[in-house]
Amino acid sequence: MRVTGVLVAAMLLVPAAASAAPGIVTVSVGMRAGPGPSFPQVDRIPAGARVDVHGCLKGDAWCDVSWSGDRGWVSSRYLKYLYHDRYVYLPDYVDEIDVPVVPFVLGTYWSTYYVGRPWYHRHAYWDRYWHGHSRFATQAPQMRPDRFRHAGQTGLVRVFRRTALTSLGSPVFMARRRCRAASRIRLPATASRPGPNR
Repeated sequence: MRVTGVLVAAMLLVPAAASAAPGIVTVSVGMRAGPGPSFPQVDRIPAGARVDVHGCLKGDAWCDVSWSGDRGWVSSRYLKYLYHDRYVYLPDYVDEIDVPVVPFVLGTYWSTYYVGRPWYHRHAYWDRYWHGHSRFATQAPQMRPDRFRHAGQTGLVRVFRRTALTSLGSPVFMARRRCRAASRIRLPATASRPGPNR
Protein backbone atom coordinates (compact mmCIF):
# COMPACT_ATOMS: atom_id res chain seq x y z
CA MET A 1 0.00 0.00 0.00
CA ARG A 2 2.82 2.38 0.83
CA VAL A 3 4.47 1.75 -2.55
CA THR A 4 1.18 2.40 -4.30
CA GLY A 5 0.80 5.70 -2.45
CA VAL A 6 4.29 6.78 -3.48
CA LEU A 7 3.57 5.93 -7.12
CA VAL A 8 0.33 7.91 -7.08
CA ALA A 9 2.08 10.92 -5.55
CA ALA A 10 4.82 10.72 -8.19
CA MET A 11 2.24 10.57 -10.97
CA LEU A 12 0.59 13.72 -9.67
CA LEU A 13 3.88 15.61 -9.85
CA VAL A 14 4.76 14.53 -13.38
CA PRO A 15 3.54 17.01 -16.06
CA ALA A 16 0.27 15.88 -17.53
CA ALA A 17 0.63 13.67 -20.59
CA ALA A 18 -2.88 14.28 -21.84
CA SER A 19 -3.43 14.68 -25.54
CA ALA A 20 -2.38 18.13 -26.68
CA ALA A 21 -4.56 20.46 -28.73
CA PRO A 22 -3.35 22.27 -31.85
CA GLY A 23 -2.44 25.92 -31.53
CA ILE A 24 -0.76 28.74 -33.46
CA VAL A 25 1.50 31.52 -32.17
CA THR A 26 0.39 34.91 -33.47
CA VAL A 27 3.81 36.60 -33.33
CA SER A 28 7.41 35.56 -32.97
CA VAL A 29 7.64 34.70 -29.29
CA GLY A 30 10.10 33.22 -26.84
CA MET A 31 9.34 29.80 -25.36
CA ARG A 32 10.23 30.07 -21.68
CA ALA A 33 11.42 27.50 -19.18
CA GLY A 34 8.60 28.54 -16.89
CA PRO A 35 5.39 30.57 -16.88
CA GLY A 36 6.85 34.06 -16.88
CA PRO A 37 8.88 36.39 -19.13
CA SER A 38 11.91 36.30 -16.81
CA PHE A 39 12.48 32.56 -17.10
CA PRO A 40 15.30 31.41 -19.40
CA GLN A 41 14.41 31.20 -23.06
CA VAL A 42 14.23 27.65 -24.37
CA ASP A 43 13.70 28.56 -28.01
CA ARG A 44 12.25 31.21 -30.29
CA ILE A 45 9.00 30.28 -32.03
CA PRO A 46 8.38 32.10 -35.32
CA ALA A 47 5.09 33.83 -36.03
CA GLY A 48 2.47 31.52 -37.46
CA ALA A 49 4.16 28.35 -36.23
CA ARG A 50 1.90 25.51 -35.15
CA VAL A 51 2.38 24.28 -31.59
CA ASP A 52 0.83 21.65 -29.35
CA VAL A 53 -0.94 23.13 -26.34
CA HIS A 54 -0.82 20.72 -23.40
CA GLY A 55 -2.73 22.98 -21.04
CA CYS A 56 -2.59 26.28 -19.20
CA LEU A 57 -2.12 27.43 -15.64
CA LYS A 58 -5.17 28.39 -13.64
CA GLY A 59 -6.20 31.76 -15.02
CA ASP A 60 -4.99 30.80 -18.52
CA ALA A 61 -2.28 33.45 -18.57
CA TRP A 62 0.52 31.01 -19.50
CA CYS A 63 0.29 27.76 -21.42
CA ASP A 64 2.49 24.68 -21.60
CA VAL A 65 3.35 24.03 -25.25
CA SER A 66 5.69 21.93 -27.35
CA TRP A 67 7.28 22.91 -30.65
CA SER A 68 10.05 21.45 -32.78
CA GLY A 69 11.06 18.96 -30.12
CA ASP A 70 11.16 21.53 -27.31
CA ARG A 71 8.79 21.95 -24.40
CA GLY A 72 8.11 25.20 -22.55
CA TRP A 73 5.73 28.01 -21.70
CA VAL A 74 4.18 30.76 -23.81
CA SER A 75 1.89 33.60 -22.78
CA SER A 76 -1.65 32.90 -23.92
CA ARG A 77 -1.91 36.42 -25.37
CA TYR A 78 0.25 35.14 -28.24
CA LEU A 79 -1.73 31.95 -28.84
CA LYS A 80 -4.62 30.89 -31.01
CA TYR A 81 -6.42 27.68 -30.12
CA LEU A 82 -8.32 25.25 -32.32
CA TYR A 83 -11.99 25.60 -31.41
CA HIS A 84 -14.92 24.34 -33.52
CA ASP A 85 -12.61 23.69 -36.48
CA ARG A 86 -11.13 27.18 -36.51
CA TYR A 87 -8.35 28.99 -34.68
CA VAL A 88 -9.52 31.61 -32.19
CA TYR A 89 -7.59 34.04 -30.01
CA LEU A 90 -7.27 32.16 -26.73
CA PRO A 91 -7.89 34.97 -24.18
CA ASP A 92 -11.09 36.00 -25.98
CA TYR A 93 -12.55 32.50 -25.71
CA VAL A 94 -11.16 31.46 -22.36
CA ASP A 95 -14.68 31.07 -20.89
CA GLU A 96 -15.84 28.90 -23.78
CA ILE A 97 -12.86 26.64 -24.47
CA ASP A 98 -12.28 23.78 -22.08
CA VAL A 99 -8.50 24.20 -21.86
CA PRO A 100 -6.91 21.69 -19.45
CA VAL A 101 -5.56 23.30 -16.29
CA VAL A 102 -2.03 22.06 -15.61
CA PRO A 103 0.33 22.76 -12.69
CA PHE A 104 3.94 23.89 -12.85
CA VAL A 105 6.31 22.04 -10.53
CA LEU A 106 9.69 23.45 -11.48
CA GLY A 107 11.88 20.65 -10.13
CA THR A 108 9.97 17.91 -11.93
CA TYR A 109 9.42 19.91 -15.11
CA TRP A 110 13.05 20.95 -15.46
CA SER A 111 14.45 17.49 -14.69
CA THR A 112 12.12 16.07 -17.34
CA TYR A 113 12.89 18.52 -20.16
CA TYR A 114 15.95 20.65 -19.40
CA VAL A 115 18.76 18.48 -18.09
CA GLY A 116 21.95 19.63 -19.81
CA ARG A 117 20.71 23.14 -20.54
CA PRO A 118 23.18 25.91 -19.57
CA TRP A 119 20.86 27.26 -16.90
CA TYR A 120 19.71 23.94 -15.47
CA HIS A 121 22.26 24.01 -12.63
CA ARG A 122 20.50 27.12 -11.27
CA HIS A 123 17.18 25.32 -10.82
CA ALA A 124 17.25 26.03 -7.05
CA TYR A 125 17.45 29.77 -7.73
CA TRP A 126 14.63 29.62 -10.26
CA ASP A 127 12.52 27.52 -7.92
CA ARG A 128 12.76 30.27 -5.29
CA TYR A 129 11.97 32.82 -7.99
CA TRP A 130 8.85 30.88 -8.99
CA HIS A 131 7.57 30.66 -5.43
CA GLY A 132 7.88 34.43 -5.16
CA HIS A 133 6.26 35.23 -8.51
CA SER A 134 3.75 32.45 -9.14
CA ARG A 135 0.79 34.71 -8.33
CA PHE A 136 1.58 36.90 -11.36
CA ALA A 137 1.55 33.93 -13.74
CA THR A 138 -2.03 33.06 -12.82
CA GLN A 139 -3.50 36.48 -13.57
CA ALA A 140 -5.77 36.19 -16.59
CA PRO A 141 -4.62 38.30 -19.57
CA GLN A 142 -6.80 41.20 -20.69
CA MET A 143 -8.67 40.95 -23.93
CA ARG A 144 -7.09 42.79 -26.80
CA PRO A 145 -8.84 46.14 -27.22
CA ASP A 146 -9.16 45.66 -30.98
CA ARG A 147 -10.81 42.24 -30.73
CA PHE A 148 -14.24 41.19 -29.49
CA ARG A 149 -15.92 37.82 -29.52
CA HIS A 150 -19.06 38.93 -31.27
CA ALA A 151 -19.66 41.51 -33.96
CA GLY A 152 -22.50 42.94 -31.90
CA GLN A 153 -20.09 43.86 -29.12
CA THR A 154 -17.93 45.75 -31.58
CA GLY A 155 -20.95 47.73 -32.74
CA LEU A 156 -21.94 48.53 -29.18
CA VAL A 157 -18.47 49.80 -28.40
CA ARG A 158 -18.50 52.01 -31.47
CA VAL A 159 -21.87 53.45 -30.48
CA PHE A 160 -20.61 54.01 -26.94
CA ARG A 161 -17.54 55.85 -28.17
CA ARG A 162 -19.58 57.97 -30.57
CA THR A 163 -22.06 58.81 -27.82
CA ALA A 164 -19.29 59.66 -25.37
CA LEU A 165 -17.67 62.02 -27.87
CA THR A 166 -20.85 63.86 -28.82
CA SER A 167 -22.87 63.81 -25.59
CA LEU A 168 -23.77 67.06 -23.87
CA GLY A 169 -21.10 68.15 -21.46
CA SER A 170 -18.30 66.01 -22.90
CA PRO A 171 -15.01 67.86 -23.56
CA VAL A 172 -15.23 67.18 -27.27
CA PHE A 173 -18.81 68.44 -27.48
CA MET A 174 -18.00 71.63 -25.53
CA ALA A 175 -14.96 72.35 -27.69
CA ARG A 176 -17.03 71.97 -30.87
CA ARG A 177 -19.72 74.23 -29.42
CA ARG A 178 -17.18 76.99 -28.65
CA CYS A 179 -15.77 76.76 -32.18
CA ARG A 180 -19.24 77.10 -33.71
CA ALA A 181 -20.02 80.09 -31.49
CA ALA A 182 -16.75 81.80 -32.42
CA SER A 183 -17.43 81.30 -36.11
CA ARG A 184 -20.72 83.20 -35.82
CA ILE A 185 -19.10 86.37 -34.42
CA ARG A 186 -18.87 89.12 -37.05
CA LEU A 187 -17.56 92.64 -36.65
CA PRO A 188 -20.09 95.37 -37.57
CA ALA A 189 -19.58 96.74 -41.07
CA THR A 190 -19.41 100.33 -39.76
CA ALA A 191 -17.09 99.59 -36.88
CA SER A 192 -14.13 101.89 -36.97
CA ARG A 193 -10.75 100.40 -36.50
CA PRO A 194 -8.24 102.13 -34.23
CA GLY A 195 -5.68 104.25 -35.97
CA PRO A 196 -1.96 103.95 -35.50
CA ASN A 197 -1.95 106.75 -32.86
CA ARG A 198 -4.70 105.31 -30.66
